[in-house]
Amino acid sequence: MIKIFWHPEIVDAGDAMHERIRHLVDSSGESRIVLCRVDNREAVDFGQMVGVNLFQGRYVENLIAEDN
Repeated sequence: MIKIFWHPEIVDAGDAMHERIRHLVDSSGESRIVLCRVDNREAVDFGQMVGVNLFQGRYVENLIAEDN
C-alpha cells in the first residue's frame, strides 16, 4: 500500500505533478494507493481525477457517519 498525503497545494502544483501521481497510480495499481488526510470534497475530486479510488480522512469518516 502507498499513502499519498493530501494537501490543497497539490491541485496548484501543475500538470507535471498531476501526471507523476497518475503514473504512480497506474504503475502501482489503483487498489494500492490511498489518498489520506482527506478533509474536503476537493481532495476526493482531485484523487478521482488522478485515478485514486481509496480515501481516508475526516471528510470520508463524516460521510460514513451520516449514512449510519
